Amino acid sequence: HGKKQPQIRWFISCLQELHSKRGTFGHLLDVGGGRGDLAISIAAAFPELNVTVVDANESSLEAGRSQARARDLQNLEFCCADFAEFAKAESLKIDVVVALHACGGLSDA
Repeated sequence: HGKKQPQIRWFISCLQELHSKRGTFGHLLDVGGGRGDLAISIAAAFPELNVTVVDANESSLEAGRSQARARDLQNLEFCCADFAEFAKAESLKIDVVVALHACGGLSDA
């Protein structure tokens, strides 16, 4: 996870800037977030923000759920789904979408 830290810090910085310019946002979606390295950091930095991780890999999501429980993050949920199907089916209001290392078919969704 150490190699991702500079990118995670950059995302947090961008979100802080967005927050200062536009005010509070309510829901962030992390697309292809796997075990939630980025989402966990965002949820910890913005406790008022609801964060959802969508990924098709259940074992990665379960690892993320375990980390989120260990950090007692109540504002974070993990959803096992194909993003294209999730995007069609969900009626959630999403204010911000992030993706760290989106690749393959996900980058085409």
